[in-house]
Amino acid sequence: MGIQSEVVPGLTFGAHIYNINQAKLAEFEDERVPTVMKIGLGFQAATKVLLVVEAEKELEHLVAVKGGIEYQILPALGLRTGFNTSSKSGTAGVDVRFKQFQVAYALGAQSQLGLSNYLSLGYQLKKEQQP
Repeated sequence: MGIQSEVVPGLTFGAHIYNINQAKLAEFEDERVPTVMKIGLGFQAATKVLLVVEAEKELEHLVAVKGGIEYQILPALGLRTGFNTSSKSGTAGVDVRFKQFQVAYALGAQSQLGLSNYLSLGYQLKKEQQP
């Protein structure tokens, strides 16, 4: 469950909570899916520059801070970089948009896993025109 709102032009706030009831995964040792709470801000610093920051808290872990920057080279092409304090990792990637489709790819460096690949595919439903 979550919310998102544009606080002032160019500044967006969001909050999200996942698995509020801590559903059981297995009877063995009462294993449960963790509850995760997130809160974040997105700031459109310039026409082509987006800054984001997020704090994520799992009940059993310390707060993780995540941040990133996206630079929109072209309307359909953006470059991204980011960090995550929990995994002590950094990422760099590219975002490609075509009509309602979005493909994002990133390469991340993690202390325990080494290099990791990330891929995201998205489709945005058409928005109704405002009168």
